[in-house]
Amino acid sequence: MPPVDVELPAEASSAAAARAAVRSLLAGLPGPGVEQQAVDRVMLLTSEVVTNAILHARTRVRVTAEVVDGQVLVRVYDSLQMPPRRRAYRADAGTGRGLQLVEALSDEWGVEQTSAGKYVWFAIALSSDARSAQYG
Repeated sequence: MPPVDVELPAEASSAAAARAAVRSLLAGLPGPGVEQQAVDRVMLLTSEVVTNAILHARTRVRVTAEVVDGQVLVRVYDSLQMPPRRRAYRADAGTGRGLQLVEALSDEWGVEQTSAGKYVWFAIALSSDARSAQYG
């Protein structure tokens, strides 16, 4: 199955376009072992990371996704070299929880700095068998 690799403008609609691209990757997977909850987490976190990149970096984003050894690896590149950080918002704020969601819902995540920006990435195992194999 070929990986996803799309470049998107710094527009709100890019989160939906990124979800559609990643969904097309996951739609081609064999069904029985793939947990719907894992797919839902991939979709949610794709939206969160792309939206954060657009809101904070205000640059084009590049989204790549691939399935390797039963897990989905999604990477979102933007041209802002400053790493993402948690922000303090009031409890009733409607924003500011993107990184908390990524930390809570991914199996792994991180940031890779480049000379011209950064990748924020996350990985999610598509089944409990894959999760056990990956994370023991």
